[in-house]
Formats: sequence, C-alpha cells, structure tokens
Amino acid sequence: MELDPSTQTYRDVEHLVVSSFQTQLVGAGNDAAGLSHSGVAVRKVWRVENARLYHKYRLKVKEMCQTAANQPYPSVKGLSGEAEVTTRTLSKEYNKISQSISQSIMDF
Repeated sequence: MELDPSTQTYRDVEHLVVSSFQTQLVGAGNDAAGLSHSGVAVRKVWRVENARLYHKYRLKVKEMCQTAANQPYPSVKGLSGEAEVTTRTLSKEYNKISQSISQSIMDF
C-alpha cells in the first residue's frame, strides 16, 4: 500500500533516507564509478501489509544490524576508492524508524 506523504511513517522513512545519504561517498568504489549526484529524493513509500512476513524480515534486519555494530568485521585494505561505512550511527536511527513503522503496521 502506498503511503500518503503527510503520514508520520512516510516522513520518518524520508528522513532516514535523506539523512543517511553521504555526498562524499558518491562515485567512490567500483559499483559507483561515474556517479555524481549530490542528493537523493524520496518519491514514494510503500508499506508492507503482510505483518507476519514483515515481522520476520524486521527481526532479521535487526539481527544483522546488531551483528555489524557489535562485531565489526576487519576493514578490507587495498581497494581503490572504497570507503568504510559506519553501521553504528545508523543503528540508532534504524531503531527509531523501525519502531515507528512497526507501530504503523500494528495500528493498521
């Protein structure tokens, strides 16, 4: 289901996407070669309506975020143009947004 831009969930998702975009990393790495955009824009947000499947997905994402934040893997050295991505700062933002989305699904 597509969310109306006036809803809190839409605004939370939009904030997460826009605030986590890192301009200095555009064009870094082999998969981003040649990119030069200076920002991102959220055009649509869709809500997952299968609550059971979403809950399973959310648990897996949370597990992956906690693993990445608590047991960081050693940096890979020697890759041209690669930058290290910090997951610790995003995990707090993820938890806030995740709670908002979960509440929205439960209210549905």
